[in-house]
Amino acid sequence: MSCCGLVSAHRGPKAAAAALNYLILATLGSSLILAGSVLALGQDELKRRLAFSTVAQVGYIALGLGLLNTNGLTGTLYHIASHAVTKSILFLAAFTVASLGLVGIPLFSGFIGKWYMLLGSLEAGELLPAAVIILRSVLCAAYLLPIIRIAFFEPAPSEDWKDPGLPQRVSLIALSIGVVALGVAPGYFFELAERAAVDLLMIG
Repeated sequence: MSCCGLVSAHRGPKAAAAALNYLILATLGSSLILAGSVLALGQDELKRRLAFSTVAQVGYIALGLGLLNTNGLTGTLYHIASHAVTKSILFLAAFTVASLGLVGIPLFSGFIGKWYMLLGSLEAGELLPAAVIILRSVLCAAYLLPIIRIAFFEPAPSEDWKDPGLPQRVSLIALSIGVVALGVAPGYFFELAERAAVDLLMIG
């Protein structure tokens, strides 16, 4: 993986350290993204599929931290918030909204973080991380969207389903609104992520 783009962006005594950090974190992140996505694709049990999906999401964080620029780190921090909301909904069974967020469909929360991580990759002059991010979205769609198709277009199992109750229904609605709101109007939360990214880069 080339580090020349990052070295040119960080001239001075810290250039070698920045390039080494990028190499380690980008390699680790890309490996986790691809391994988690491919393993998730091969799972029949939903919980195992989601567990391997989380491994891939951790890879995003490592990859974004390695980019060492404002766009990449802002996207990473925003992605952490988005992932917390979408995974909460997945385990509460609001699967369609959460899946669209995890895939990174525009107007859903996952799109913002991935978009700025892509911008950060291009800003650093590194095309491989950008390709990994795009490929991850394709693989994520491959193992999540078929579940939505089954839920909507195939007969439901014969088991009796219990009403989840008012508290869980309220939680599902609130978190689903959050996934859409973070994608449509990132505003305040995006500004928080951007300020935190700038502060972290100044400390580094």
